[in-house]
Amino acid sequence: MVGACTLEEDLLTDAGAELRFSVDTLRFDTVFTEVGSATRSFKIYNPYDQPLEISRVAVRDELGGAFRINVDGVSGREVREVFVPAEDSIYVLVEVTVDPDQPVSLSPFVFAGVVEVEATDAQQVVHLEAFGQNAIYLPEDRSREEIRGLTCDFGEVIFGGDLPYVVYGSLVIDSCTAIIPAGARLYVHGGIAQNDELFGGDVFNDGILFFGPDGKLRIEGTAERPVLIAGDRLEEEFVTRGGQYSGLRLGAGSGPHTISHARIRNGINCIVVDSAASLTIDHTEITYVTGVGLFGYQADIEASNVSVHSTGSAAFAAQKGGTYRLDYATFANIGSRDAPVVLTNWNQLPDSSILTHPLDARFRNVIAFGSEREAVRPSDISDDPDVAIEERFELQIANSVLRSDRDFERPEVLVENCSDCLFVTPDSALFLAPARDTFLLDTLSVARDFAAPLDGIGDDLLGRPRDPESPDAGAYEFVEPE
Repeated sequence: MVGACTLEEDLLTDAGAELRFSVDTLRFDTVFTEVGSATRSFKIYNPYDQPLEISRVAVRDELGGAFRINVDGVSGREVREVFVPAEDSIYVLVEVTVDPDQPVSLSPFVFAGVVEVEATDAQQVVHLEAFGQNAIYLPEDRSREEIRGLTCDFGEVIFGGDLPYVVYGSLVIDSCTAIIPAGARLYVHGGIAQNDELFGGDVFNDGILFFGPDGKLRIEGTAERPVLIAGDRLEEEFVTRGGQYSGLRLGAGSGPHTISHARIRNGINCIVVDSAASLTIDHTEITYVTGVGLFGYQADIEASNVSVHSTGSAAFAAQKGGTYRLDYATFANIGSRDAPVVLTNWNQLPDSSILTHPLDARFRNVIAFGSEREAVRPSDISDDPDVAIEERFELQIANSVLRSDRDFERPEVLVENCSDCLFVTPDSALFLAPARDTFLLDTLSVARDFAAPLDGIGDDLLGRPRDPESPDAGAYEFVEPE
């Protein structure tokens, strides 16, 4: 009893005294191909010259039971009253059990947890990450918060086969053509990361598929077997949630890139095409984005049969110029405070040597509709008083349906450069069920029969034939319900 009292009196009780850990994140890098378990460990250090008592060590995870702990020989989901001698340490063993054949809603590709450690009124955590499904993880060492490269000496790498691919962190593809064939599934695990070497210690959004100057992307989906690129959380409540990963970045000068028959969702800015990079994209949906769906920065983009909706910012944005050819597209960002189409030109600043790629944009048979009163917002920030704004860049819009409230004065540059455009208001009949994110055309849609036939484009986004004489505007041709 005397010894116990002496021990109690000697215990460190300073409020907020923090322990140290051998890791801040404990990763299980095993990819399970059958039901099994793996165990990893970390140390808890007491750096003080007095012993202390950890009041509680507990594991918490999103699956409610995948992880278990053993603290200094005691097992369970929670262990209490753990004694740590002065300037000493204890081991914590963490075990995870995975069934990779369960649905992803029960055993996702990457699932997380934390070990909570409470002592002297302070709570600290060690993060847990494990791989729950049989998949091909990229990069192969499965290191998040670091930039990893993939190269193939100017050859090709094919993301094919029966297994899905998971990009875990940030992957740079250069000196290589990445081919994603029909039916392939590519999931991206994002989050907040930090990289001292490349980002100067800054925090950045992880989950990036980046193409360097000599990198090329070829997505080769079909109408029957489109390619899917999405966040790696496939539970129902996550399917429509944006911001799960950073997105696709087609770096400066890279390409030419091609995307055909793809479904891309859940990004921050889903596709960013950087300066002098080129992209041809068709039969593709870009959805559930917290930022911009398709973003060109002094880029060269050709798009047809593309639908971009449910974005937090613009559905399509062009910044500081570039060349853009967009046909049969639907841009809808209902609920956003930004216009669905935002075009910014910056040709040359006065008294400056900064030269950029002047904006040259053409829209044909497009629908642009959002919560803002004007669906297309062109602007020029060259601020050159000697040149009229309509002379600083090229803008052509033809046979397109654009939101523009009747009581709102339209920009002159938009009116002068719009040929056979139909300006609609929020109460106009247009989409089938926008409240349910269904942007097919309604039976009474004003976009029906409004477009002009275009050579070389005979179908819609879903591969259905368009009327050869009076096609519909937007990405989808109306089809009478059976």
